[in-house]
Amino acid sequence: MKKFEKASSFTTSDISDFYLRYGDEIPQSTINWRVYHLVRKGVIQRIGRGVFKIGKGVSFEPEVSKKEASIYRQLKRDLPFLECCVWSLDAMKEFAQHIPNINLILVEVERDSTESVYHLLTEKYKHVLHKPDKEFSKTNAQEKYSAILVRPLVTEAPTQKVNKINTITIEKLLVDVFTESEFNFLKGYEMTYIFKNAFLTYTVNQSKLLRYADRKQKKEELLCFLKGCNLAAF
Repeated sequence: MKKFEKASSFTTSDISDFYLRYGDEIPQSTINWRVYHLVRKGVIQRIGRGVFKIGKGVSFEPEVSKKEASIYRQLKRDLPFLECCVWSLDAMKEFAQHIPNINLILVEVERDSTESVYHLLTEKYKHVLHKPDKEFSKTNAQEKYSAILVRPLVTEAPTQKVNKINTITIEKLLVDVFTESEFNFLKGYEMTYIFKNAFLTYTVNQSKLLRYADRKQKKEELLCFLKGCNLAAF
């Protein structure tokens, strides 16, 4: 693997070409098996479909607050078949340079259920929104703002279970921050700073990242952004 130590990324094809250069004709199945074991050992990490880089992968698991867990359990209790994802803007703060003083919990559910969930949550919590209001859009790092935002969950969004709570993955976090209007206050240098920190700290599967962005019709825009930040693996 010394051959690829300085490479930002490499593919299984690159590995095959490397062996062929030295006259070793190794079946692709053997290369795939070796790659699998190298990933398991932490010698390389998978950052896309058939794309790797040197080093052990580091998984992102956001801390789920008591309030987030309570909201999720309430929804699963009252609407047991509901597909939902609950997360907080706090998950982004470890990557940001200027941390906004916003306590925003996002409750994402199936599109047809947003209104039902909105009314259900208003019975227990204050300041539940269907979409960001004017007060939110004007918020800056010096102002305090707290709310629960109910919005549609994009189908096939990349989520994960943390302490039995369905929440975001690093790929979903980055795409949502990049594409959703409620995060416009993070545009510009701050967005670049967030992405670079996230890629530096955790393993980001770029295939999953771009596939989710494509679901939101933002794939080309995000890919262009990644290339501009020298983060694209493709």
